[in-house]
Amino acid sequence: MNFSGKWWERINEEKDWSSRIKIFWLEPPSEIFGQELSKGWRLPHGSDIERIQILIKYGGIWFDNDVYVVQNLNYYRRFEMALAWDENQFLGTQVLVANKKQN
Repeated sequence: MNFSGKWWERINEEKDWSSRIKIFWLEPPSEIFGQELSKGWRLPHGSDIERIQILIKYGGIWFDNDVYVVQNLNYYRRFEMALAWDENQFLGTQVLVANKKQN
């Protein structure tokens, strides 16, 4: 796998970046929570599904690259997962806040 571009170059400038960043190859998901995805939905929504599953497992915060944070998000860290869901709208995955899954 070969990476390139401005942001990859920035990462490579960081000292010992490989001890802090792990890169994994993931196959596009075929299901979510036991619900099979049609093939036409796997690529457009696969990254959202993987992102949610990773946050459920490890916890953390995800921002799309066009999100501008204007207030502290600590309030939302107490929930299992927080995301946007405006009335009469689809779920929003631009900002996701999740606690690490407790086993």
